[in-house]
Parts: sequence; structure tokens; C-alpha cells
Amino acid sequence: MRPSARDRRPRCLRASFARAIALMASVHALCLGTVAWAQDVPSEGSSIAGTLRIGRSTFALPPGEWKVVSSGSGSVTYTDKVGGAGAETASVYLMQVDADSTFVASMLHRVPLASSQTSSWTDSLCDRKDTLYRDAFSQNIRFPECLLINHIVRFWVTAPNSEFDKKIWNWIRDNGVRLPTTVLNCSYRNYFSGDYVFVSVSVNPEKFGQAPSTNAAWSASEWHPSAIKSDQARAAFVDGYRKWCYVMAENAKATLLDRKPKSVALPSLVELKLN
Repeated sequence: MRPSARDRRPRCLRASFARAIALMASVHALCLGTVAWAQDVPSEGSSIAGTLRIGRSTFALPPGEWKVVSSGSGSVTYTDKVGGAGAETASVYLMQVDADSTFVASMLHRVPLASSQTSSWTDSLCDRKDTLYRDAFSQNIRFPECLLINHIVRFWVTAPNSEFDKKIWNWIRDNGVRLPTTVLNCSYRNYFSGDYVFVSVSVNPEKFGQAPSTNAAWSASEWHPSAIKSDQARAAFVDGYRKWCYVMAENAKATLLDRKPKSVALPSLVELKLN
């Protein structure tokens, strides 16, 4: 499974949100174009710490310096259910690497720049059950909310098609970033009236004390849900990651409702390392 496509502005997209997204960093496909939205996001190539501001929304980040690798905006039209014309949206992809250019973590944030006239959102990924963890909260059909944890193999191995993803792909190769066989990804999405928030976080478990995985097949991976049942170390890591992801989700939800996070900063990812 590889990260997929997205970004920029209208020509016109007629696809359900479920088809417009693929689990992980696979969330930014829209209709492409350049607009005066650049002032609403940090510039690509810059480094940020503490918080990320996208338009009217501010997100808390884990400690450390994050490189702004890619950003894009676009308008999405959701047609599977009764809804409005979609929301003008901005997406920002951040990455952390260590001193020897090994991938540590990445974050994808996606939010509307303004509220839309939408009475129902479609996101079938909240129905996915073959994950390491899933919480569908109230299971509201019109306004889905879910937290998912999944393992992703072949992370940024296959060349993408969208301009947004191509910038990530090129940055990884231009900077000689060393990628693990498998990353763990947690994603939180919440839809509320004419607004929504999406945050996706991928971490390299090897940087937090876990043994390298060797099998690049998703179903045969050492991180597959069926495999970690008999692997206490990996099961404990997923449980710790789950707790971290709930804090991330609480802050993302606060940003959705109040335009600012609940906390000054997210917990350090270093806390994922087991003693």
C-alpha cells in the first residue's frame, strides 16, 4: 500500500470522499490549481515548531522541528449524498528526519479554509475494519468521525501521480531520506456541519525501539493485526501509539470546533519508546 494522490484547485472533481482519499498520506486529492491561498499556509521548504497554522485553524505539533515538504489547496465536491459544492481546502505535509536522514515521522493536516453549505459527508474509510485499531465514535452516518491505526508497507516507494505527492516524493529523494519497510499510521477525521478536519500521522517504529520489519507484503507484515497478537513488544507499541493518537485526535477536534488546539503542544513522540 502506498501513499496516493491529491491537491490544488477546481477543474472539477466529481468523486465521493471515499474515492478521493486513500488511508494515510493518501489524503489530498482535489482539483488542482494555484490560488491566493499561499498566505494561509507556511511556505514549502521552511521549518516550523510548536504549532501549524492553516488559514483560520491552528494545530498543535509534537516537539521538534518539522519540515514543510508539500502544501496544496483545492475544492472538493461530494456527490454520494445530498450536499453543497464542497469546501475550499488546504493541505500541508510535514516531515521529521534524524541526523543521518532516517525518516522519523510525518504529519498531514487538511482543513477547509471556510465553511461550506454541506448537509452530509461521505467517508467510507471510517467503515474500514481490517486495521490495528478503529474507533468510529458515535458512528454518525451524515457526519462521520473516526480514529484508525494501520500499518503501511512500501511507504513512498512507488512514484505518485498528483502534484502534491510528487513534491513529497521528490523531497525524499533529493534529501536522501532513508525509509523503513513499514510505518504505523494513525488518522483522525471528523465532519461537523459544513466543516471537517483530517490529521494523519505516520511514525517509523524502528526509531522508537522496535525491531525492523522484513516483509513488505501488507498481509504478511510483522505489523499485521493477526501477527501482533503473538508479539508482545509490537502489541504494546501499538497500544502506546493508540493513547498518543487519542490526544492528537482531541486536539484536532478542538481545532475543528474552536479553531485552536486543546493543548499548547502534542506529547513528544519519544514517549512511544518502550522502556
